[in-house]
Amino acid sequence: MGSIDYSRFWTVPERPVPTWQEEVFQYDFGGANPGPDVMPIEELAEAARAVIHEEKEIIARYPPTYGPVRTREIILHKMAAHRGMTWPTITEVLTTNGSAQGITLCLETLTNPGDTIITDRFFYQGAVRAFIARELRIVTIDRDEDGMRMDLLEQKLDELKSEGVTPKFIYTIPSPQNPDGSIMPPDRRAKMLALAQEYDTLILEDDCYVDQMLDVDEMPPAIASLDGAQERVIYIATFSKILSPGVRVAWVAGDERLIERMAAYKQDVGNDYLSGLIVAKFMEDHMDARISHLNDRMRHKRNTMIAALGENFGPLVSMTVPKAGMFVWAEFPQGTDMQALEPITQERGVRYLGGHQFSPTGEGSQRARLNYSFPTPQEIQDGIGLLANVMREEGSLPD
Repeated sequence: MGSIDYSRFWTVPERPVPTWQEEVFQYDFGGANPGPDVMPIEELAEAARAVIHEEKEIIARYPPTYGPVRTREIILHKMAAHRGMTWPTITEVLTTNGSAQGITLCLETLTNPGDTIITDRFFYQGAVRAFIARELRIVTIDRDEDGMRMDLLEQKLDELKSEGVTPKFIYTIPSPQNPDGSIMPPDRRAKMLALAQEYDTLILEDDCYVDQMLDVDEMPPAIASLDGAQERVIYIATFSKILSPGVRVAWVAGDERLIERMAAYKQDVGNDYLSGLIVAKFMEDHMDARISHLNDRMRHKRNTMIAALGENFGPLVSMTVPKAGMFVWAEFPQGTDMQALEPITQERGVRYLGGHQFSPTGEGSQRARLNYSFPTPQEIQDGIGLLANVMREEGSLPD
């Protein structure tokens, strides 16, 4: 063993293996998913039994590249009912193995190394890794409490135009943003679309967290639902935040020409037929009730985390109470190194994601994203207390 030097065979730079999904932590604030305590076990089992009987002839076949028709039909219903999107047809929807595959397909379809894309200063860590791996030029725009600032976006687009550069797309998570939880208001959504039209670029709208509405009755309409958006916006969403990331059923919607191109890059012999049909059946019967129940539970968990952070950290932590989503974006005093503390707290059973993971430049070491949807309320109280104790022991907080 070890006699072959494989380095001469590699075709891409070395990347770390994302193995954290396999690890189990007593207090896990690092994920982005509902916890096992809110899994609809009986309803899912009922949907599985029904689908196996109803669709046994279909399940015996390879699934179509675009995904099961029944799954795409419930996706069309959801986009129309929840996001105001009436333009997609069934051929403008492509099911994917999680939303991350949708991002990857967009990159493979639209970008080459060296291409420019625009996004937030801090954004979804999976997209950060994907954009860096694709060797893209990542231009970031600062934000305020309402999300990406359109004046700065317009200024940057104008600067790039003067350089002869047209960005391939603007990547945005408006409903709500990951990690900071802000919700982009309607006027900014309209302005972003207008800028994309003026500067002839696309928008990649990541709507994965839109169903987690805790203190809002309704999200602003999707950018993809606005007039003129059909040819400009590629829309990504998922069922994993309603059910579980273990159920890898997500989708991309866009102009038929774009979706057809992406489908050509989807060399996976189709997504799992059974999972897609089970999710479709479950959503047909329980979608609105499930979202409402889940948000009631998550609202309580969020309030528990805010209280626990206040009790254990007091003024040493700065945060905005999220009105939607699954995360608290916490900022600790300048000089706190949450990146260095990660392996130490994990050894003690507490997991979070340091802010550096959400930045293409690795900044934000004094920040952490804390998920409240996965742990139980008691785990939130105990885990935040333990996190504070470990930080004090390590000298990161005063005694």
